[in-house]
Amino acid sequence: MIPGLMRLPSDPSRRSAIFAVRELRPGASSSAVSPQTSRFTAAKRLDEIDLRILGALQRDGRITFRRLSELVGLSTRPCLERVRRLERARIVVGYTTRVDLRRLVSVVTVIAQVVVKQGRGMHALFEERIGYCPEVIECFQIGGTFDYVLKVLCADLDAYRQLTESWINDALLPVERIESNIVMRAAKDPGIYPISIAAALIHARDP
Repeated sequence: MIPGLMRLPSDPSRRSAIFAVRELRPGASSSAVSPQTSRFTAAKRLDEIDLRILGALQRDGRITFRRLSELVGLSTRPCLERVRRLERARIVVGYTTRVDLRRLVSVVTVIAQVVVKQGRGMHALFEERIGYCPEVIECFQIGGTFDYVLKVLCADLDAYRQLTESWINDALLPVERIESNIVMRAAKDPGIYPISIAAALIHARDP
Protein backbone atom coordinates (compact mmCIF):
# COMPACT_ATOMS: atom_id res chain seq x y z
CA MET A 1 0.00 0.00 0.00
CA ILE A 2 1.36 3.44 -0.88
CA PRO A 3 1.62 5.74 2.15
CA GLY A 4 -0.61 8.79 2.23
CA LEU A 5 0.73 12.01 0.82
CA MET A 6 2.68 14.03 3.40
CA ARG A 7 2.23 17.78 3.36
CA LEU A 8 5.33 19.86 2.73
CA PRO A 9 6.60 22.13 5.53
CA SER A 10 5.62 25.77 5.23
CA ASP A 11 9.30 26.75 5.23
CA PRO A 12 10.49 26.00 1.67
CA SER A 13 14.13 25.85 2.75
CA ARG A 14 13.60 22.81 4.98
CA ARG A 15 12.21 19.43 3.90
CA SER A 16 13.33 15.84 4.17
CA ALA A 17 11.59 13.42 1.82
CA ILE A 18 11.97 10.66 -0.73
CA PHE A 19 9.00 10.07 -2.98
CA ALA A 20 7.43 7.61 -5.35
CA VAL A 21 5.98 8.36 -8.79
CA ARG A 22 3.00 6.82 -10.55
CA GLU A 23 0.68 7.70 -13.38
CA LEU A 24 -1.80 10.54 -13.01
CA ARG A 25 -5.29 9.35 -12.12
CA PRO A 26 -7.92 12.05 -12.63
CA GLY A 27 -10.45 12.43 -9.84
CA ALA A 28 -14.14 12.40 -10.66
CA SER A 29 -13.87 11.04 -14.18
CA SER A 30 -11.13 8.46 -13.59
CA SER A 31 -13.47 5.51 -14.00
CA ALA A 32 -14.21 6.56 -17.56
CA VAL A 33 -10.59 7.02 -18.62
CA SER A 34 -8.41 4.17 -19.82
CA PRO A 35 -4.91 3.66 -18.34
CA GLN A 36 -3.40 4.56 -21.72
CA THR A 37 -5.33 7.85 -21.80
CA SER A 38 -4.36 8.62 -18.19
CA ARG A 39 -0.68 8.12 -18.94
CA PHE A 40 -0.93 10.26 -22.07
CA THR A 41 -2.74 13.03 -20.18
CA ALA A 42 -0.19 12.99 -17.37
CA ALA A 43 2.76 13.15 -19.74
CA LYS A 44 1.14 15.90 -21.81
CA ARG A 45 0.76 18.13 -18.75
CA LEU A 46 4.43 17.89 -17.78
CA ASP A 47 7.09 20.13 -19.25
CA GLU A 48 10.88 19.91 -19.12
CA ILE A 49 11.10 21.72 -15.79
CA ASP A 50 8.57 19.34 -14.21
CA LEU A 51 10.68 16.41 -15.35
CA ARG A 52 13.81 18.04 -13.91
CA ILE A 53 12.03 18.51 -10.58
CA LEU A 54 10.94 14.88 -10.47
CA GLY A 55 14.40 13.67 -11.39
CA ALA A 56 16.12 15.84 -8.78
CA LEU A 57 13.74 14.73 -6.01
CA GLN A 58 14.25 11.09 -6.90
CA ARG A 59 18.01 11.50 -6.66
CA ASP A 60 17.88 13.40 -3.37
CA GLY A 61 14.66 13.63 -1.40
CA ARG A 62 16.35 15.74 1.29
CA ILE A 63 17.09 18.56 -1.11
CA THR A 64 15.86 22.00 -0.05
CA PHE A 65 13.53 23.98 -2.27
CA ARG A 66 16.24 26.60 -2.60
CA ARG A 67 18.70 24.08 -4.01
CA LEU A 68 15.99 22.40 -6.10
CA SER A 69 15.06 25.72 -7.67
CA GLU A 70 18.71 26.34 -8.57
CA LEU A 71 18.98 22.94 -10.25
CA VAL A 72 15.86 23.37 -12.38
CA GLY A 73 16.33 27.05 -13.20
CA LEU A 74 13.45 28.60 -11.25
CA SER A 75 13.09 30.92 -8.30
CA THR A 76 12.05 29.26 -5.03
CA ARG A 77 8.35 30.18 -5.01
CA PRO A 78 7.50 28.95 -8.55
CA CYS A 79 9.47 25.79 -7.83
CA LEU A 80 7.44 25.19 -4.64
CA GLU A 81 4.21 25.79 -6.55
CA ARG A 82 5.20 23.23 -9.20
CA VAL A 83 5.94 20.58 -6.56
CA ARG A 84 2.58 21.21 -4.92
CA ARG A 85 0.86 20.98 -8.31
CA LEU A 86 2.55 17.60 -8.90
CA GLU A 87 1.22 16.48 -5.51
CA ARG A 88 -2.31 17.64 -6.26
CA ALA A 89 -2.19 15.80 -9.58
CA ARG A 90 -1.13 12.63 -7.68
CA ILE A 91 2.02 12.30 -9.77
CA VAL A 92 3.95 12.66 -6.53
CA VAL A 93 1.99 10.29 -4.30
CA GLY A 94 3.93 10.02 -1.07
CA TYR A 95 7.09 10.58 0.92
CA THR A 96 9.18 8.10 2.86
CA THR A 97 12.70 7.23 3.97
CA ARG A 98 14.41 4.31 2.27
CA VAL A 99 16.44 1.94 4.48
CA ASP A 100 19.04 -0.54 3.22
CA LEU A 101 17.92 -3.69 5.02
CA ARG A 102 21.10 -5.58 4.20
CA ARG A 103 23.09 -3.31 6.52
CA LEU A 104 20.96 -4.55 9.42
CA VAL A 105 20.49 -8.27 8.86
CA SER A 106 21.54 -11.09 6.54
CA VAL A 107 18.77 -12.36 4.29
CA VAL A 108 18.26 -14.89 1.53
CA THR A 109 16.66 -13.62 -1.67
CA VAL A 110 14.64 -16.04 -3.79
CA ILE A 111 12.87 -15.52 -7.10
CA ALA A 112 9.78 -17.74 -6.98
CA GLN A 113 7.64 -18.65 -9.98
CA VAL A 114 4.14 -19.68 -8.98
CA VAL A 115 1.31 -21.55 -10.66
CA VAL A 116 -2.13 -21.06 -9.10
CA LYS A 117 -5.15 -23.30 -9.48
CA GLN A 118 -7.65 -22.42 -12.18
CA GLY A 119 -11.05 -21.11 -11.23
CA ARG A 120 -13.07 -18.01 -10.53
CA GLY A 121 -11.47 -15.69 -8.00
CA MET A 122 -8.30 -17.78 -7.62
CA HIS A 123 -5.96 -15.00 -8.73
CA ALA A 124 -7.63 -12.45 -6.49
CA LEU A 125 -7.41 -14.85 -3.53
CA PHE A 126 -3.71 -15.43 -4.10
CA GLU A 127 -2.94 -11.73 -4.52
CA GLU A 128 -4.84 -10.86 -1.35
CA ARG A 129 -2.84 -13.39 0.67
CA ILE A 130 0.48 -12.28 -0.82
CA GLY A 131 -0.39 -8.67 -0.08
CA TYR A 132 -0.28 -9.46 3.64
CA CYS A 133 3.01 -11.38 3.42
CA PRO A 134 5.91 -9.04 4.35
CA GLU A 135 8.51 -11.49 3.00
CA VAL A 136 7.16 -10.95 -0.53
CA ILE A 137 8.83 -7.77 -1.76
CA GLU A 138 7.50 -7.83 -5.32
CA CYS A 139 4.81 -9.81 -7.13
CA PHE A 140 4.10 -9.75 -10.87
CA GLN A 141 1.39 -11.56 -12.80
CA ILE A 142 2.97 -12.87 -16.00
CA GLY A 143 2.08 -14.76 -19.15
CA GLY A 144 3.42 -18.17 -20.06
CA THR A 145 3.87 -21.34 -18.02
CA PHE A 146 3.69 -19.59 -14.65
CA ASP A 147 1.09 -17.20 -13.32
CA TYR A 148 3.25 -15.08 -11.02
CA VAL A 149 6.87 -14.17 -10.32
CA LEU A 150 7.70 -13.21 -6.74
CA LYS A 151 10.76 -11.71 -5.09
CA VAL A 152 10.94 -13.15 -1.59
CA LEU A 153 13.26 -12.29 1.31
CA CYS A 154 13.71 -14.65 4.26
CA ALA A 155 16.19 -15.11 7.11
CA ASP A 156 17.50 -18.34 5.57
CA LEU A 157 16.51 -21.16 3.23
CA ASP A 158 14.73 -23.05 5.99
CA ALA A 159 12.51 -20.04 6.65
CA TYR A 160 11.78 -19.79 2.92
CA ARG A 161 10.93 -23.49 2.76
CA GLN A 162 8.52 -23.16 5.69
CA LEU A 163 6.87 -20.15 4.10
CA THR A 164 6.30 -21.76 0.70
CA GLU A 165 5.19 -25.05 2.22
CA SER A 166 2.60 -23.15 4.25
CA TRP A 167 1.24 -21.75 0.98
CA ILE A 168 1.04 -25.13 -0.74
CA ASN A 169 -0.45 -26.89 2.30
CA ASP A 170 -3.09 -24.23 2.88
CA ALA A 171 -6.33 -25.66 1.48
CA LEU A 172 -7.79 -22.16 1.17
CA LEU A 173 -4.88 -20.85 -0.88
CA PRO A 174 -4.87 -21.77 -4.61
CA VAL A 175 -1.12 -22.40 -4.96
CA GLU A 176 -0.50 -25.41 -7.18
CA ARG A 177 3.25 -25.29 -7.83
CA ILE A 178 6.29 -23.17 -6.93
CA GLU A 179 9.64 -23.15 -8.70
CA SER A 180 12.38 -21.37 -6.73
CA ASN A 181 15.62 -19.75 -7.84
CA ILE A 182 18.05 -18.63 -5.13
CA VAL A 183 19.79 -15.34 -5.85
CA MET A 184 23.55 -15.90 -5.62
CA ARG A 185 24.59 -12.29 -6.19
CA ALA A 186 22.80 -9.04 -6.95
CA ALA A 187 24.20 -7.60 -10.18
CA LYS A 188 21.83 -4.63 -9.85
CA ASP A 189 19.64 -4.22 -6.79
CA PRO A 190 19.35 -1.12 -4.58
CA GLY A 191 18.52 -3.34 -1.60
CA ILE A 192 15.79 -1.02 -0.34
CA TYR A 193 13.28 -3.20 1.50
CA PRO A 194 10.65 -2.71 4.25
CA ILE A 195 12.17 -2.35 7.72
CA SER A 196 9.43 -4.64 9.08
CA ILE A 197 11.38 -7.61 7.70
CA ALA A 198 14.51 -6.67 9.63
CA ALA A 199 12.46 -6.02 12.77
CA ALA A 200 10.91 -9.48 12.61
CA LEU A 201 14.30 -11.15 12.18
CA ILE A 202 15.91 -9.17 15.01
CA HIS A 203 13.06 -9.94 17.40
CA ALA A 204 13.25 -13.62 16.49
CA ARG A 205 16.87 -13.71 17.64
CA ASP A 206 16.18 -12.03 20.98
CA PRO A 207 16.10 -14.44 23.96
